[in-house]
Amino acid sequence: MNLEILLDELETCIRRSQYKTFETESIELKDGSTAGDWKAIHKSVNAFLNTEGGIIIFGIKENNEQKKYSFTGYQETQKDNIVGIAKVFTDEKGKEINVESFLCFEIKDFLEGKICLLHIQKLPVELKYIFYKTAAYERLLASKTEISEQKLAQQKEIKENLLLSRELQIVEKATIEDLSVDALNDYIYKLNEDIRIEKPKPDIAAAVNFLEKKKFVINEQVTTLGMLVCGKEPQIFLGEKAQVDCFVDSTIEVVKDKKILKGNVLSLIQRAFAFVRKNISVGVGIENSGEAMPEYSEQLIRESINNALAHRDYSENKYSQIIIKPNLSIEIRNAGVFKKNLLIEHPKHPIPVLRIIPDVKRSNPLLTDILKTYNKYEGRGIGISVLVNECLANRIDLPYYRFHTENEMSLVIHKGKLLDQTIENILESYQGYIYKKTNGIPLSEAHKLVLAYLIKSEKENQNYRYTILLSQDNNHLEAIQDLKKWDLIYAHPSSEANKPIFLADPQLLKNTFIEELRAIFGGTYDTLPPDYKDCLQIVYQYSYFSIKQSTNASEVSNYLFLKKYKSIQNHQLKEFDNFKRKIRKIFENLTKQGFIQKQDQGYIIVQNFERTKSLFDK
Repeated sequence: MNLEILLDELETCIRRSQYKTFETESIELKDGSTAGDWKAIHKSVNAFLNTEGGIIIFGIKENNEQKKYSFTGYQETQKDNIVGIAKVFTDEKGKEINVESFLCFEIKDFLEGKICLLHIQKLPVELKYIFYKTAAYERLLASKTEISEQKLAQQKEIKENLLLSRELQIVEKATIEDLSVDALNDYIYKLNEDIRIEKPKPDIAAAVNFLEKKKFVINEQVTTLGMLVCGKEPQIFLGEKAQVDCFVDSTIEVVKDKKILKGNVLSLIQRAFAFVRKNISVGVGIENSGEAMPEYSEQLIRESINNALAHRDYSENKYSQIIIKPNLSIEIRNAGVFKKNLLIEHPKHPIPVLRIIPDVKRSNPLLTDILKTYNKYEGRGIGISVLVNECLANRIDLPYYRFHTENEMSLVIHKGKLLDQTIENILESYQGYIYKKTNGIPLSEAHKLVLAYLIKSEKENQNYRYTILLSQDNNHLEAIQDLKKWDLIYAHPSSEANKPIFLADPQLLKNTFIEELRAIFGGTYDTLPPDYKDCLQIVYQYSYFSIKQSTNASEVSNYLFLKKYKSIQNHQLKEFDNFKRKIRKIFENLTKQGFIQKQDQGYIIVQNFERTKSLFDK
């Protein structure tokens, strides 16, 4: 709410003895007229400083029990107490920290007297958290709460990493004259949208103190951070660090496109997003009255690009890349990799696992904080959260990361659905097996999505691709609990107690039954062409694990074609028709040769086959 409107409404409530709630995560009312209130006031200021800033209005007393406000007003005798607030805080070691530059006082006329507005700016990352007495506080909704030991420890680690932060490296030969005052003022206007924090600067020389405070400049030297945010021509000083190469990779010449983007980080984010938006397919959805439906949601594209540029390694002089493969995938390639403590790596285990732990820690905390101001970055690891959420919402296929070198990786986001027809076919072929475990309870879509995520993750891990760890904290908690109870998922043997690596029941990943088929058909099985063997594998799978315990040529052709191509595109319709005819012919031959036989609902494996001795017989 606009501050002036809030004060008008508050004045009306006091005059008319009315009551409504005004305190929020950024507004608090304080009496300030008695000595006993100042301890609570100091805690509130501490919480605002440690969170997102806010405003304390002095001179109004709120009575929660009687649901009314009293105007006590601001008196000059309170000035010393208010000014003294800046000097009551310390760091974790008890050393005094003066926060005067983060506080701004404003006296305003109100009713028949005055009130004092204390504008509180949030602290930069490198100063958090500060303490009042022996505790640090944070603002949650309209109240303050003590910050946990775990959160304090996490922030301490961030501060330690910040000392070595690549975003604060000095840019050689750059001076403050190479920074744009217009770009800087754009940032200041964003900072001032909710609370007036900083005055716009007439020129860059007048901005030195602010530049130093924001670490855009350190000891009169421009940092990588400063050049990224408000450099006039950052590519001159940062080279390929200020560059994103965008490609459309297609075999069709007219579809190919390429753009080399250079500039500050905000410009790169906006233009990279525009390039991707322009070059992805947009269809018409059946839902929402034929609304346009892009292959990937805007939020997903934005967060993936934002996250890549926010977290990239700015010590590496390498450009970022965005590679679009039409109707297939978006790949974002970047300098930098995940820290070792965020990787779960068991590549040589009989069940290889390569997972990434979602994490709130930020590689470039000052830059990510600035992008948050521009609504380009949401914090709290949301980039990865969006990936998992979009996937489990069945709007994209399983995303994964590929590590190219020790300090370069790609995020690959595939078009399609997590729960696609290939997975549906697998679950249908194993439906009888699943029902035995669930006592006849059918799987919900949430159950199927979790199973699809884990089945596909295991396959990608086998190909040395890293997927995001699906934990009980990510999503679909109830579905995970059900699947664990039914033994349809289990924890990998290498799991830690607090980080279970969930895997799907191995039976659901099994799609070869060579030993079983040799036991039935003996050496005759080994004389069959590969296509015949593939058909027998699927017939066996349906015969022994499905509900109906049989299948037909149409189901098998769909199963095998989708296993290879994942989907049936318009240009593949003729190829698919030919494939179906081929499978029907194979079914006819397998029936004539006595491998399968027709039943009411479909075909089953023949058990009394006159087998010949196999090379594999003992």
